[in-house]
Amino acid sequence: MNLSGKIASAQRLLTLFSLERITWGFVGLGILFRLRQYLFDRSLWLDEADLVLNVIHRSPSELLKPLDYHQGAPLGFLMLEKSAVLGFGNDEMALRLVPFLSGILALILFASVAWRFLAPTAVPVDPTAWQAEPTALPDAP
Repeated sequence: MNLSGKIASAQRLLTLFSLERITWGFVGLGILFRLRQYLFDRSLWLDEADLVLNVIHRSPSELLKPLDYHQGAPLGFLMLEKSAVLGFGNDEMALRLVPFLSGILALILFASVAWRFLAPTAVPVDPTAWQAEPTALPDAP
C-alpha cells in the first residue's frame, strides 16, 4: 500500500472513531445501563415507598401541601409522578418511568453541553463518568 493509501485508510479510521461518535456511543451505553436498571424492576426502598404513598393517595392539589412520612420532593417531580400514576397505574414500573426518562434526557443534554463548553478530547470522558458504576445510578421514584 502506498503512502496516500495509508493516509486515506487512517482518515477513514479516524472518521469511524471520531470523538463525536465515541461520545454518542458512551451515551448509548448509558441509556442501555439505565434500561437494564429499569427493566430489573427491583422493589422500592423504604423512603421511595413513603414518597410513593403520597403520590398514589393524594390528588395533584394535595401534593402541594406538606407530604406525609417526613417526605419532600420538587413539585414538578411530584406532578410528573402523579401523571405517570394516572396514565399507567401505580405499579413500580410506572413509578420509575419519570426518573428513567429523566436519566436518559440528562445524559443527552450533558453530552450536548459538554460539546459546547469542553475541549473535544475531554467530551467522551464526561458521559462515561455518569455510568461508571451502573448500580449506583439513581432511579428513585
